[in-house]
Amino acid sequence: MEWSVQLVCAVVGAAIVYSSLVVPLTRRYGAHVTIAVAALAIVAAVVHGSMVWSEETPGLHFGNPDLTRVSDWVDHVGMSMAVIGFPALAGGGIALALRDAKTSTGLKIVGATIATIVGAGLGTSLMHIMIGLVYRDGP
Repeated sequence: MEWSVQLVCAVVGAAIVYSSLVVPLTRRYGAHVTIAVAALAIVAAVVHGSMVWSEETPGLHFGNPDLTRVSDWVDHVGMSMAVIGFPALAGGGIALALRDAKTSTGLKIVGATIATIVGAGLGTSLMHIMIGLVYRDGP
């Protein structure tokens, strides 16, 4: 994945919007919001991974003959979970941890935003590691 200025701006903007929603909701409803965010992240990862997987031609990954269609689907869902789930759970977890902190809502949003951005970076790194371990396509 190529990192561009537009992609970085999109990730930062999405993290700010996400944190601006999850911090006040977590303050009001507590762990229920974090559980809902985790469930939605899992559903989104399964849907996204399945969509990407279904568009592939069978036998595309010729470099790994042990890779079945089912294990390929599991890996696609895992990569989507890394990219979607890590940021969502990191931001939601920090929002939950800072719920009762004696700081302003703005600082809590900044903390959740930073955690979401770090989660996006870690999730992208994990996705690339999974690609390198599972798919040995190419020359």
